[in-house]
Amino acid sequence: MGVVVKYVQQVGGRYVYRRAVPERLRDVFGKREIKIPLGTSQAEMMRKYGPVHAETEKRFTLIRESLAPAPQGSPVGATDLDRFNQAIERIQSMGWSTELERADETEREHRQITRELELEKYRPNKHGGYEGVPPEEVAFIRALTFDEIPEPTLLDAKKIYVKDKIAGTARERQNLLRLERALKPLVDIVGKDPLLKQITRKDGKKWVEAMVRAGKSPANIERTLKPLQAMFKYADLEFALGGGTSPFDKLDLPKHRPAKREALPPNVVQSVREHLDVKGMHDLKHIWLLMEWSGARIGEVSGLLIKHVVLDHEVPHIVIEPHDKRPLKTMTSQRKVPLDSFALGVARDALNAANGKEELFGRFCKPRGGDNASQHLNKVIRLFTDDPRHVNHSLRHGLKDLMRYAQVPDAIQNMILGHTNKAVGDGYGSERRNLRLMRDALLKAHSIETDSL
Repeated sequence: MGVVVKYVQQVGGRYVYRRAVPERLRDVFGKREIKIPLGTSQAEMMRKYGPVHAETEKRFTLIRESLAPAPQGSPVGATDLDRFNQAIERIQSMGWSTELERADETEREHRQITRELELEKYRPNKHGGYEGVPPEEVAFIRALTFDEIPEPTLLDAKKIYVKDKIAGTARERQNLLRLERALKPLVDIVGKDPLLKQITRKDGKKWVEAMVRAGKSPANIERTLKPLQAMFKYADLEFALGGGTSPFDKLDLPKHRPAKREALPPNVVQSVREHLDVKGMHDLKHIWLLMEWSGARIGEVSGLLIKHVVLDHEVPHIVIEPHDKRPLKTMTSQRKVPLDSFALGVARDALNAANGKEELFGRFCKPRGGDNASQHLNKVIRLFTDDPRHVNHSLRHGLKDLMRYAQVPDAIQNMILGHTNKAVGDGYGSERRNLRLMRDALLKAHSIETDSL
């Protein structure tokens, strides 16, 4: 008496795996019934049955999952390399090797059976191929036969760069937008998803020309190019392309001269103060006045914490140091800046407005908060001057001019502004002494009649 195995029939001396396709899966599967030959002997049938049955069950499961609603946030735009990697994972889950030399004869036979099972669902064409095979199945069949890994494309480069270098960072949204802006003209030149090796230096030059035609400034072109260069270099490393350079390295870019910022005229400084006060923009007013006194950068002031305002000291001061909500531009930017009686009053008002919170300026003490405050203040400045060189950072230049006119020594200027002192001994001394020196220098500078400059 023969062995009874589910879905196996003996027809004319041959064993056949015969199974009806569930009705709701038939449109996707393309057949009403599966018929797979399993050989002429019982031993051969038993050897082939396992992988055939397992693969059929897996196919049914995959189709059922594909018919279910896709979860929100499901990945789209899969590339050949994505599909191949997914196929490799599928093969590994079946307990098979991903390398030809590690597969024994039994595994190779099972893989061949699985391949035949896959192709049996599709109609052969006159060119020796099959019609209507989905890209995912093409990748799986290629992986079954140890075909070569697909070459990476532009979309592959973008995906791995976003995943490893942008996703989850403090500036994720901004950096994604910058990358998209850089890629758009490139896609117009090379197409939606070419192989990386097909993108040449000639395309890089065309990219620059396209940016110029679009009216982009030299500074904008240089800034937009950087994420593109970084993405191609990272792809070269991750995909082991071996180039070491990208089509966007050392391109000839349009020359530009950055506009030199100038100190704000006294009437503009006063008008901004009054506008912020009248409009009730108290946090911005406090930031403005502390910048005006100290010459600190806007991010340094807007990112202050309550603990950074030190009032119970012989020389009251603010502490400018990095923290998790606001880094500093350079290590030398870390410093203490003394407050005079007026600036001390501003600091007290800011402390009262903070109402016990950790941050001195809550809505601006966060990643990109300094940029947000800068945009607000520059809009107010624009109400009183059209000169593009006049921005909130001009307060820093204004204090620098005042200190020069007051003949404040360079070493003390550098301590106040957070610049590097050139001489080894400059800037060294007791904290109390340095705070006194800086306070006296600031008082002397701010006593200068600005109309005489």
